[in-house]
Amino acid sequence: MAVLAEVFIGSTLKELRITLVDESGNIRVITGGAVRLQGKSADLPSKTLDVAGTIYDGPNGIARWTQLGGTGFVTTGDMGGVTEATFVCQVKYTDSGSLVDYGPTFELVWKKPIV
Repeated sequence: MAVLAEVFIGSTLKELRITLVDESGNIRVITGGAVRLQGKSADLPSKTLDVAGTIYDGPNGIARWTQLGGTGFVTTGDMGGVTEATFVCQVKYTDSGSLVDYGPTFELVWKKPIV
């Protein structure tokens, strides 16, 4: 599993865009639905991610999360004495009829700034 992004805590310019596809690899139209970024980390077992995103481009299946280094994700308080934490994540998609699907897993790494 590849690391999709490295995020420094406090870096509010970093964003994540994910294109959702169906089981055949075709772009899933996500207009009118809702997306959440969910994840867990063996480095921080008490921290769970479950963050709402936005539909950036529904017809092309693109979901977006902004300000990845902001307080809605992982904070320096969450990190404690750990300098970086790898989260295994996936996108949860709920359509307008309340049907749910999950995207493939990927990794995001949050890091404390050096200074």
